[in-house]
Amino acid sequence: MKSRLFDFFPVPRILAMQTTGVAVSDDVLHFVKLGEDGLSSYGETKLPENVIEYGSVANPGEFVKILTDLRRKYNLDLVEVSIPEEKSYLFKTTVLGENTKDIRSNLELHLQENVPFKINEVVFDFSIISSEGNSHEVIVSVLPVAVVNQYLGVFKEASLSPLSFQVESQAVTQAVVKRNSKENVLVINLHDGNKAGFYIVDGKNVVFSSTVDVDGEDSVHIFDGVNDQKTSKKDDFGVLIRETKKIMTYWKTHDGKSISKIIVTGNISDENKIIDQLSGNLSIRAEIANVWQNAFSFDEIIPKMKRKDSLRFAASIGLALPNQ
Repeated sequence: MKSRLFDFFPVPRILAMQTTGVAVSDDVLHFVKLGEDGLSSYGETKLPENVIEYGSVANPGEFVKILTDLRRKYNLDLVEVSIPEEKSYLFKTTVLGENTKDIRSNLELHLQENVPFKINEVVFDFSIISSEGNSHEVIVSVLPVAVVNQYLGVFKEASLSPLSFQVESQAVTQAVVKRNSKENVLVINLHDGNKAGFYIVDGKNVVFSSTVDVDGEDSVHIFDGVNDQKTSKKDDFGVLIRETKKIMTYWKTHDGKSISKIIVTGNISDENKIIDQLSGNLSIRAEIANVWQNAFSFDEIIPKMKRKDSLRFAASIGLALPNQ
């Protein structure tokens, strides 16, 4: 499942086990390092206002200082990094190709139809969903080169070595969706700030992502990489239920597939209440994520982190997993 949007160099397994997953959002930075005995180290750092704004590095100097302090305190070196979803684009298309090289070359012709950038202004990766002969249905993830260079610059200035950059939805779902799953599931990732990420996963691929930004008492903005619309807000669960239902209905109409269950992760204040609200109002199975399921078995290892706290670390855990 680990689609490396921007790889720097292949890493031997012994080094892969020593990498640290670093998840960046507008409000907070999480990191996790796994080891042979399970959880090696982890940390959570609140980011000052205006360091990261809508996914962009707004204050490089301050961000470098924060990263440098983390590197020194926790002895960090090799990192896998997730970039906030707002700066990424995700689309599905059909492309011809006899091999991976052909598919990538032909995909370049489709990029400007789906993202507002020229081919030399983006980096992209793709996953094949299905194939029939030399025709392939693929999901394409895209990031602007300028955004990648922003993050690459600050991490390198902090003497950290990024191995790859991923979009947040990929990092989260690598942890919370069971490896080799064949289900069509909706992952809801509740951020520390006023945002929620909605990710539809078909088997092992993220096929849809949307970010909801609650920016006050009266409205929410819905970003899906293309559209920006405003709707009225009643209460936190009202917004959550309404947007979840909207996404499920859209996906059923658009793709012809029903969501089999909802997985919730992130900053959750009342686990029982949110599950009751989702399952009761939407008549669908809903569950709190097990973020460790693809890392180790609880029969062998009990991580030194409270379960409720671990839900906020889903993206960094997904990034830290070796051999995805």
